[in-house]
Amino acid sequence: MRRLTMLGLLFAGFFIAVGGAFWGEESVVVARQEVGATPAYGQTGVSSQILAHASPVAVADPELSLARVTLDPGAVIPLHEHPGTQLATILAGELTYSVMTGTIMLVGADGSDLEIPNGDTVTLRAGDAVIEQPGSLHQARNDGTEQVVISIAALFPAGAPRTSYAEATPTA
Repeated sequence: MRRLTMLGLLFAGFFIAVGGAFWGEESVVVARQEVGATPAYGQTGVSSQILAHASPVAVADPELSLARVTLDPGAVIPLHEHPGTQLATILAGELTYSVMTGTIMLVGADGSDLEIPNGDTVTLRAGDAVIEQPGSLHQARNDGTEQVVISIAALFPAGAPRTSYAEATPTA
């Protein structure tokens, strides 16, 4: 039940963040105010936190997805990019994350915002989130001894491959 609640909150946060692309920014502002409010049905003990938000790139025939990726120690996600906007939050472990082209936004667990420019490598920890846009080649690996668990919300063209792997590694 707790897992369903967490997934529901993540989906709701992403839906609110991308809603402006379809219904206008005014709707997004109203929704953000309502998320933090005490529920109208009188329940207490419910809270919500937006982990990251972005203005998604426009894609034809959009499809919203929610996924979980798990990397065992030593596992590598090769150099790749995505066909739309993707928000990824580290749920557990430490992920070594490298940007080869473009700039990726990092939202720290402490709420700080940082741009990760091409050529940089950072360590992402539980609570950190990255915002990936098309054209940004990046890769990740688990250099630690524990699994890395990532929750991903993405807005891609329906039926498009979720990831396009690079054929060669560009020099940074």
